Amino acid sequence: MMRTMLAFVASMALAGCKKEGGGAPQPAQPVDAQPQPRPVPDAAVAADPEKVRRAGKKTGLGAAHEPVEVATEDLIQAISEGNLKAADLIDPALGIHELIDLPGGGDRPEPKTSKRLCGKQAAEHLQKVATQIVARHERDPDAYEIDCSNEFVATADPAFVKDRAQRYASCSQSGPAEYDASYVVYFFPDAGGHLKLVGILVTEGGSALFDEDLASLAVELGKPGCK
Repeated sequence: MMRTMLAFVASMALAGCKKEGGGAPQPAQPVDAQPQPRPVPDAAVAADPEKVRRAGKKTGLGAAHEPVEVATEDLIQAISEGNLKAADLIDPALGIHELIDLPGGGDRPEPKTSKRLCGKQAAEHLQKVATQIVARHERDPDAYEIDCSNEFVATADPAFVKDRAQRYASCSQSGPAEYDASYVVYFFPDAGGHLKLVGILVTEGGSALFDEDLASLAVELGKPGCK
């Protein structure tokens, strides 16, 4: 009787093992792919349109002879220090056209000057102007802030000057005093979208003649004038 009972228990245990572990293995069920979350834009970048315009663009401050796609304050610093060759920013056929209008407050105003600089002369003058801008900024960062804008690099400014739309970038430094010099450096994009420095405008701080001076300079900007 005991032998029969033990045989019965053994047969039931064996049946249970076959039920739990027997049969062909079941294929793994596919797991639904979860959508990847989109990166959240940095709040500081989203709040500053100029940071958005510069994001991912070449600044000319990377590898040697890197093209410039956006103008930056660090670019002016690099030119002044000679860490970026000024010649790389100048189209040899265009050179740089500079207009200076600093009449002063005397009875005999200083005459306005307008000239085109080419080749080595243009490169040396550009470094000289950049050095002047940076020196004033280092002396008084608040009064002589350097501010670069790329607002109209991709889309032309319809009111660059009267009856002329233009794509450009600019770096400016205002003079806080009445007869203090204010600088604006203008870059035009070439056919490949790379910025070339084409003009320098120097006027008095708060001058009512700025629009007139820019209109005069704009006639020369982007015009071939160097051999």
